[in-house]
Amino acid sequence: MLNGLDQQLFIWVTENRSNFLTSIFSVFSFWGSWQFIVAAMLLIIIVLAVKKKFVFIIPFISIVAGSSILAYLGKLYWARLRPPDSVFIETGFSFPSGHATAAVALFAYLAFMAVKLNLGKKSGLIYSFTILIILLIGSGRIYLGAHYLTDVLAGYLVGFVGLILGIIWTRKLILREGKK
Repeated sequence: MLNGLDQQLFIWVTENRSNFLTSIFSVFSFWGSWQFIVAAMLLIIIVLAVKKKFVFIIPFISIVAGSSILAYLGKLYWARLRPPDSVFIETGFSFPSGHATAAVALFAYLAFMAVKLNLGKKSGLIYSFTILIILLIGSGRIYLGAHYLTDVLAGYLVGFVGLILGIIWTRKLILREGKK
């Protein structure tokens, strides 16, 4: 059953859509799509390999893939239907949001890597940028009618759990690498 906030926000969003915001949020929604996530992952993996920062690669792949698989299984378990008035035709169930899950897993781990790689002032910029992107992807999914608020919040939670596990794993790998 939809909670009151989900329903109220859904009604407000559908009554207040504009072509301008729809086009903007469509871009951010694409940034959370599997096509963009896979392409971004490949690019990040190549950069890490070239810079010989191998310690991040396996946790990175595991976080994004593992979180996404968990979100997919959650969709099958809860089988929540998508909102009825979506801008785009969406298939599959809505809870939790796979876009929100993948956004947290990929972009937040990217921010973590920036901090661990001591990129100086760039770290803060990357950190701020990734948080903004995560929020815009989730907001976009709600705005476009692909998800309810609770779908996105649950997706953020799934991605965050994967992120925390990946950070713990990466730190252990870095410590082990330092002992060699």
